[in-house]
Amino acid sequence: VSGCSGRADVYGKVFSGATLTVMLATVVDLGGEKRNDIGPLANSINQYLLDRNFSDRFITGFMAVYDKTGHKLRYVSCGHEPTMLLRNGEFSELRSKNLPMGIMETESYEVIEVDIQPGDLMFVYSDGVIEYINYDGLKKRLAELETLPPKEIAQKLYNELVSDPAHQRDDFTCTVVKFQ
Repeated sequence: VSGCSGRADVYGKVFSGATLTVMLATVVDLGGEKRNDIGPLANSINQYLLDRNFSDRFITGFMAVYDKTGHKLRYVSCGHEPTMLLRNGEFSELRSKNLPMGIMETESYEVIEVDIQPGDLMFVYSDGVIEYINYDGLKKRLAELETLPPKEIAQKLYNELVSDPAHQRDDFTCTVVKFQ
């Protein structure tokens, strides 16, 4: 397995949301090699939140592991915005029926596997991005930017959509991955 990536959005008051975000990053980092086993990792995070009774907080998330050799992406989406996979101008959505973490006990989080081709672009984003541009507009703009390097795509989107960073309404968080 070549790499693990993820994106999460914590719902709750600002300070407690920030605290949960740090906690989530720590749990994932401490997972070491086990963090590549994303189904049980999502279950562990869910159980951790439930055991500590964060009753008014939950975490949406998208975690993925890419196998470079087999060109397979395994992912768990936990109530997060649909991740976009762009291949030669055509979009598909990476989503699931999993609930956000911290809402209720679940037997297991569904892990889904998709084939990846060199040049595919994956766009994972928080709900804050959709406050700046609607879903169809975002898809159109990503298709226009598809040939650029990932860092440039993220920077262009931010510069175009967030006209006044000092008065930003919500987070503008995204991860752009271009597969080789």
